[in-house]
Amino acid sequence: MSGRLLLVGSHPYDVDSLVAVGETARDRFGYDLCFASIAPLDVADAVHDDLEARGFTCHRRPLLRFPKDRRNPFARARVWRDANLGVVDHVVDEIRPTAVLATVNPPPGIFLEELARRGVPSVLLQLFFWGDRSFQRDWRREDRRIQEAALTPSRRRRAAVERFAATRYGMPPQVAWDVHHATVAVEGPAMARQLRGDGVDHVVSTGNPVLDEVHARAGDLDAARRRTEAALGLSPTDVVVTHFRSHEDRMLTLDAATRARSQAEVIRSVRAAAPGARMVVKIHPKEGPAERDLIASIDPDVLIADSTVDTLDLIGASAVVVGTFSTTLLHSVALDRPTVAALLWPGLEYWRRATAWSGVERCADAAQLTEAVRRNLDDADHRAEWSRRRAEFRADQFVLDGHGTDNVAALVHRLVTGSAP
Repeated sequence: MSGRLLLVGSHPYDVDSLVAVGETARDRFGYDLCFASIAPLDVADAVHDDLEARGFTCHRRPLLRFPKDRRNPFARARVWRDANLGVVDHVVDEIRPTAVLATVNPPPGIFLEELARRGVPSVLLQLFFWGDRSFQRDWRREDRRIQEAALTPSRRRRAAVERFAATRYGMPPQVAWDVHHATVAVEGPAMARQLRGDGVDHVVSTGNPVLDEVHARAGDLDAARRRTEAALGLSPTDVVVTHFRSHEDRMLTLDAATRARSQAEVIRSVRAAAPGARMVVKIHPKEGPAERDLIASIDPDVLIADSTVDTLDLIGASAVVVGTFSTTLLHSVALDRPTVAALLWPGLEYWRRATAWSGVERCADAAQLTEAVRRNLDDADHRAEWSRRRAEFRADQFVLDGHGTDNVAALVHRLVTGSAP
């Protein structure tokens, strides 16, 4: 046995990827596996229950501590830091991992760094869109502005002092990849270049299990289409245009009326471009009845897909994929589906800049969206040009050869054995 590999995830969506890498590391290199979730307790318990039923060892003690209210902001920051250093002590002394693979560096961002400093090889695995540092900074600043708008001036000043104190104690505002001792495993060459330019010392372009699944699905899109037809009651002759919703509640600058209006514009634009197509709207996993009711009120003939409909299958079955700022757009490009970003929300310039992907066709208003959908359905030259652009984007953006899971497991083992990555 090579030792114990601790797998750390943040929510249910990354569990399958962590398990895939863990099982590969176990089968190829002999690692014992232990899983821990840093999700809210009710979610974490459900994840742990499921994994234990599948035979996995789970560590249920929380791996992060939250700051406690104290009159002195500097005492608050010091106690918060020391509590999280205590978590690292516990992991080293009680779990005794030989290595750690995580899809998130738990707040306040010292977990992976401290483990790596103490000689535990630690890998942060990118599964989703990260953007760049300016994007992360602008998003955080905008959210903070909105959250603090309702506070009294004294409470806003207090919040600023608390942020300063946290930085003073080695816990500055967190960016996903701010690690210098741990290793970051990213989706492809483009992100590796970005992080190296941002001062990340150890970054490796590996791909990941999600991209492996995309690669596998691309090899049999006919089967994906059949599964989608069965799930949604489609016929083999139906032309499908799908709008994938983003997690809109995280966009604090957008009110409900603006979001509803944009959803209506997307549906009506697609209808104008392709009146004979079957339109599907896939709600985000964190959405539910309210969003369903909104979509049905706009157009009762729209098919609404939820998490029971496989995302990659639905992408593969779609003649055109429409989204806004979703990682789903990247997966659509990876599957070489005509992919259109409907940038109908006002503002959010930092999102627009960070998602200016060369393989995604961008539309700034409803008329452009109608034209883009129409041309992707009816204009062969337009489709060919964008297929070429998607191919160029894929080659630089992704490791898309079906070996991402193996690559990540091998990277962990190389770090444990001391061989060069």
